[in-house]
Amino acid sequence: MELKTVLLIEDESDTYFLINGFLRNPGVEVYHAGSIAEAKYFLDRKTPSLVLLDNRLPDGHGMHFIDQLRHQHPEAKIIVMSGVDVGAREFALESGADAFIRKPFSKETLLGTVGYLLKATVAC
Repeated sequence: MELKTVLLIEDESDTYFLINGFLRNPGVEVYHAGSIAEAKYFLDRKTPSLVLLDNRLPDGHGMHFIDQLRHQHPEAKIIVMSGVDVGAREFALESGADAFIRKPFSKETLLGTVGYLLKATVAC
């Protein structure tokens, strides 16, 4: 089985630990970036299978980072997470995200979306 690399771009430590716990699996390796700058550093060194991208980060909006993510790693799947849904879902998907999850979300919602997208990477 191929190890899947997930980059979680999230500045809230509680949310990071919750998601990291949900994704704990022998086939998944989770890396954390607390800002867009930290994410850029990671992305210059590794290629993720999946990026979980918070929208509100200390150094910018995650949705404005999607284009750069797509350019640098076009094969990576991107899930945008946001507590705001009014127009955010449409903007995220139009910007190139593969999925949008509204916070707060359930473990089942997160794992269902992640599982679907990671299977899609295998099928490519």
